[in-house]
Amino acid sequence: MLARNLLIAVIASPELLVGLAVWALVLYFPSMFGEIGAKLVSDSENWKYVTAVPTALFVWSATVFGDIRNPVDKEANRLLYNWPHYRLLVGRLYLALALSVSAAAVAISLWLFGKNLDHATIGALFVGALGVSLVVAATLTFARSRVRELLVQHGP
Repeated sequence: MLARNLLIAVIASPELLVGLAVWALVLYFPSMFGEIGAKLVSDSENWKYVTAVPTALFVWSATVFGDIRNPVDKEANRLLYNWPHYRLLVGRLYLALALSVSAAAVAISLWLFGKNLDHATIGALFVGALGVSLVVAATLTFARSRVRELLVQHGP
């Protein structure tokens, strides 16, 4: 059941939508990404943000991940841990963290090896990594708020 749930989570994820949107935009508007890549490469000040933003969003996501798994006090946490679908929640949390790590890894790889790539590829990879990182961070932040809200409503 967990594997099926994770497959559905990947197929129906907003992160996949971001990736598909970037891919479609690359097909139809490659010059847009070429301009973004050229701007990133042209200034060393811009180039350092290629890794900084997705990596910082990964750190934020990891922090929120911990907050979701241990949201409130021990009594409320016990209510969460005894929830029948807690295992599915944890699986989705790890999936979100894996997507965030992947986006940060793409950004770091781009920073290390990107000078050898064409500008459109640099732009597309950066926009994709940034988009996925933002979506993961936002989704986890909303989930943290909702879990806390539900525990306060239904807790002891």
